[in-house]
Amino acid sequence: MLLLSAILLRERMRESGIVTIDGVDLRNVKFKSLRRCVSIVLQEPYLFQGTLRYNLKFGRPDASNDDMIRISKLVGIHEPISKLANGYDEEVSERGSSLSYGQRQLVCLARALITDPKILILDEATSSVDPYTEQLIQNALKAEMSNRTIIIVTHRVSTVRDADRIVVLDHGQVQDSGTHEYLEKNSELYRHLCEMQLVRVP
Repeated sequence: MLLLSAILLRERMRESGIVTIDGVDLRNVKFKSLRRCVSIVLQEPYLFQGTLRYNLKFGRPDASNDDMIRISKLVGIHEPISKLANGYDEEVSERGSSLSYGQRQLVCLARALITDPKILILDEATSSVDPYTEQLIQNALKAEMSNRTIIIVTHRVSTVRDADRIVVLDHGQVQDSGTHEYLEKNSELYRHLCEMQLVRVP
C-alpha cells in the first residue's frame, strides 16, 4: 500500500515532470483506458438508485454473482445484505437509507474491488467510519494487495502503518517518506502524528 496526495500529483504535473503507469506517460493514455484500470473510493459513500446488485456490479456489469458474493464476504458486507428482505435485490436510494454509513462505505469498497482494478485509490475512505469498519477495510485490502497498487490518502496513521511506503505531507509539501518503522524513528512530524492518534511509538 502507498500513501500519496492527489493534490501533490496535480501540482507536480503542472510544474514539471511526468506521471507514468508501468512506464507509460499518462498524457499518452486515453481517458477511457485509464478508467478501466483505476477505481476510487471517496470519503462520502455514494450509492446509485437501484438494487444493491446493480450498485455492486456498476463498474463491471458482466461480473458473476459468485465474484460479487466473494468480494462482498471479503469486505464484510455479505451478511448485512443477506439479512435484508430482498438481499442483493434490495432497492436503495442514493442515500442508501436501509444501510448504515459504514455499510454503505463497504458497498462502495466492494464495488471498486469487483472491477479488479490495477490501481485502487482510497481518498479519506476510512476517515468517517468506526474502528470495526476500518478494520474490515484493512483486512480486505491486505487480501487484495497482490498484483495491484493501492494509494491511500488519509490523516489516520492506523490506516497506513502497514504500507510499503508512506509519504508525509505538511501543507502540500513532502516532509519525509518511508515505512512506518523508519518514519517513527526519523520523522518528528510523523512521531507527533502517532502520539496524537495514540499509535504506539518506541
